[in-house]
Amino acid sequence: TTTQRTLTRILSEAKPTHIIAVFDHHEQDRGWRAEILPDYKQNRKPMPEPLMQGLDAIQQAWWEQGIDSLLSEGDEADDLVATLATKVASHGEKVTIVSTDKGYCQLLSPTLQIRDYFQHRWLDEPFIEKEFGVKPSQLADYWGLTGISSSQVPGVPGIGPKAAKEILTQFEDIEAAYAS
Repeated sequence: TTTQRTLTRILSEAKPTHIIAVFDHHEQDRGWRAEILPDYKQNRKPMPEPLMQGLDAIQQAWWEQGIDSLLSEGDEADDLVATLATKVASHGEKVTIVSTDKGYCQLLSPTLQIRDYFQHRWLDEPFIEKEFGVKPSQLADYWGLTGISSSQVPGVPGIGPKAAKEILTQFEDIEAAYAS
């Protein structure tokens, strides 16, 4: 199957010593963020029905490769991945997140890297600087200023990418900008 071929390629390319697959819960619960921001991810299209019905087969394909999977009701896969990856990386172990999600870029560290398997590229510091004009350590502040339109997370009114870059070029973080 396509899933098995993709898995085989990922495994041969990354050669991991340990691996886990993390999935969003089937119910598409928007999680705790929707309680704070009712519009959070409201504009996202629902998962296509064939994919929804194929999730069990995808998880089974991972299992057949000897790879366990994790999903938790009420938690987004992004949060689970970030928690696991930063915890392991904090112990000096090398971690590679395989994902197209640029949101993980704020986690970059000497022991944590992100691979966009489908675009065949690393989402690394040069990529962040080219894409956003800031350092990985400034991404959370950048998104706090600009918002994240794809998730319907508002930023600071009147501050777009250009202004956010200027602020974060002058100051290390939002706190330093506010203090000035």
